[in-house]
Amino acid sequence: MWWLYGTGWHGFMPFFPLMPLVWLLVVGLIVFVVARRWQGPSGLGQAREILAERLARGDISPSEYRERLEALG
Repeated sequence: MWWLYGTGWHGFMPFFPLMPLVWLLVVGLIVFVVARRWQGPSGLGQAREILAERLARGDISPSEYRERLEALG
């Protein structure tokens, strides 16, 4: 009779209604992480790519490239 030595299910019962909320949070966190990984480059990364393309085409000089890259941070 193991239930005589501990609280058994009685200790868990107050938290039982919270379990769907816990699972919802876990699933939501997984969806959030997966969605963030599948996004394209960030705005800053995209800006750097555009600057590099403009430098490669000769639209801007290397000094102007460095200046604008520093402005981006």
